[in-house]
Amino acid sequence: MIMKDLQLIDDDLVIDTDDPAIISDVDLLVQDIYNQIRIFHYSWALDFMYGSHITEYVNMPDEPIKLVEMKNDIVAVLRRDSRIVKDSWQIEIADDSISVKFLPVGRKDPVTLTLEVQ
Repeated sequence: MIMKDLQLIDDDLVIDTDDPAIISDVDLLVQDIYNQIRIFHYSWALDFMYGSHITEYVNMPDEPIKLVEMKNDIVAVLRRDSRIVKDSWQIEIADDSISVKFLPVGRKDPVTLTLEVQ
């Protein structure tokens, strides 16, 4: 069974020829991971495990423990998703972005998700 969902860009619904755009497969996985990382933990009523604590680190001083906690939160999101090969991820945190590289189940090539930090 192929999962499908509405395509969102910057929280806006994408319209394709007067109809909502539909995505599936790896594009849907990337969108789901992106949303889980940036949505605050416990804020989605349908699943209280959805989300991460990464928004708590906004405006905190850049200390090594902050980077460790950010990585741990992202890893927790990746571990919960059965569509990702266990322990296949690499996370790099830069001044202006977070790069999350992971291997979807059934794929040979990893996927990279980049989150811009503002």
